[in-house]
Amino acid sequence: MGGLIRSWPMQTHYSVPEFNKTAFNCPHCGAFAEQKWSELRCDIFAHQNDWELGRTLELLKNKGYSELDAAHMRYEQAGGIFAAICAHCKKYSYWLERKMLWPAASTIEMPNPDMPEECQKLYMEARIIAGQSPRAAAALLRLCVEKFILALGGTEKKLADGIQALIDNGKISQAEQEYLHICRLIGNDAVHPREISLSDSPEIVLPLFRFLNILVQRTISAEKERSNFIAGLPSNIQQKITAHKEAGAADWDK
Repeated sequence: MGGLIRSWPMQTHYSVPEFNKTAFNCPHCGAFAEQKWSELRCDIFAHQNDWELGRTLELLKNKGYSELDAAHMRYEQAGGIFAAICAHCKKYSYWLERKMLWPAASTIEMPNPDMPEECQKLYMEARIIAGQSPRAAAALLRLCVEKFILALGGTEKKLADGIQALIDNGKISQAEQEYLHICRLIGNDAVHPREISLSDSPEIVLPLFRFLNILVQRTISAEKERSNFIAGLPSNIQQKITAHKEAGAADWDK
C-alpha cells in the first residue's frame, strides 16, 4: 500500500478532503494519500444466531432466490453512508450526504492564501492535529513563525533576535512584534514545558492560528494590495511616487 502513496505526483498545496476524491490530505495523519471509497451496508440478519441464519438462507433458497440474491437482501445500504480509508495511516473517514461526519471538520480558519507556501504546510499540519494534541500544534506553529520571519527578511539566529531584526528594519510594528512573541513563547512551552500546561489549557493554542493570519494580512497581504493599487494609478502619479521614494522626500507636494 505504501507504494500507492509514493506513486502520486509531488504535491505542493494542501488538498482539502472532499467526497469521492481519490486523493487528499488525510484528516487523521495529514499525509497526501490515496483514499479508497466504499458504501457502508448493514446486516439485517445480524440479530439471528447461526441456526436461525441458516434457516433464513435456506427458506430464501427454497423460494427460488440465488445465493447472490440472498446476499443482496441480507446486506442493505446503510442510509447513504460512505467510508474512505487512507492508504497511509489506514484510518477511515465517514461521510453522509457528501459531508464528512468523522473526524469532525476543524473549525480553525484556513491559512491566509498570501502566507508563504512552507508556512501554509506547517499551519495545515497544526490545524489538523490541534484538537488531538495542542502541544504538537503549538510546536508546529512556532516553526511556522520561524519560516515566516525568514520570508520577511529576518535572520536565522535566535527567534527573538529574528523578531527584533524585523522591528529594526521597519518590517513589522510593535503590535505585530507582540503577536510574534506570543507565538514564540507558547511554542517554546510546547517543546520545553515551564509555565504553561497546554494539555490543561488547549484553548491557549487556538488564537495562535488567528494571530498568524493577522500577521500575514498586515505584512504580506497589505503590501501586495498597496503594490497592486499603485500599479493601477496613472503613470505620472506612479513616477512621482517613485521619485519621492528615491529622494526620500517627506513633503509630497514638492
